[in-house]
Amino acid sequence: MDFGSIDLLSNNRFTTTGTVNYSCTNTGDAAQDLTLCISLGNEGITPRAITPVTPGLTNLPFQMYTDSGYNNIWGSIQNPTTKEAAAVNVTVTANGGIQRGVMTVYAAIPANQSTRNPSTYKINYQINNTLVTSVAGLNKDCGTSLSPLGPGVTPTQRMNPFYVQAIAPSKCLINSKSNINFGNKPSSATNIESVGTNPINLTCTNGTVYNIGLAPSNGSTVGLGAMKGTTGNNNQVPYQLRSTTGVNGTVWGNTATSSNVGNGVTANGTGSAQNRSVYATVPSADFRPDNYSDIVTININY
Repeated sequence: MDFGSIDLLSNNRFTTTGTVNYSCTNTGDAAQDLTLCISLGNEGITPRAITPVTPGLTNLPFQMYTDSGYNNIWGSIQNPTTKEAAAVNVTVTANGGIQRGVMTVYAAIPANQSTRNPSTYKINYQINNTLVTSVAGLNKDCGTSLSPLGPGVTPTQRMNPFYVQAIAPSKCLINSKSNINFGNKPSSATNIESVGTNPINLTCTNGTVYNIGLAPSNGSTVGLGAMKGTTGNNNQVPYQLRSTTGVNGTVWGNTATSSNVGNGVTANGTGSAQNRSVYATVPSADFRPDNYSDIVTININY
């Protein structure tokens, strides 16, 4: 059962399915009615968990169910603390009669897994923790089928091994951003600083190192942009993006990559929202009176 790629920052539940194919053959001279009991896993089930392949990380919870509503846990008679095995009625006619069928296994990873780290998660179920048993008669309680294993089932009867897997990649989301405002300034003003902290609010998966670059519309990699006025005004007001306050604050540019912070800003994701403040300065307001603006692109590298 493979969940494929899951989004740790999503508030949604992730689901997948698997199948169990069974076949019963009656070699006797009388018809047989039985309840076939299929157990998956002999571990505890509150909750089940998928193990990360990266050492030291926290397991990812999941659960297996017998129904598409994800209400009835698919358990095992081998563990007294689990729910019962999945049951299916089988009626096999005499003298070589065969009944085949397919049972669907429904699996789900609960919503809100943002505290987990990006990784591949996988658990292998070996032949020693899957089991087929049966109880004579229809609609019987599988909890009574362990000893003996039941009609038509030998001690070596096991299902094939299977695995459950999910891939959780790194991810970052920009939740919100603020416009940078210098306010109204007289032409005599110099060394003008932006107003407020102008935060970029973003969320990155837990443990993900991310580097933020800021790119003015002129393509400058050192955060040196130019604000344009309205139609007919050829003046452009230069500005400098910064990661700290003051006219000599640290320059914030766009040389950051996924592996190098460059002249950007670096941080480590927690799975929760984080703020990164942006500042800017203008050396002089000695330009034609107008409303000046520019567009800055935020690049999150991880």
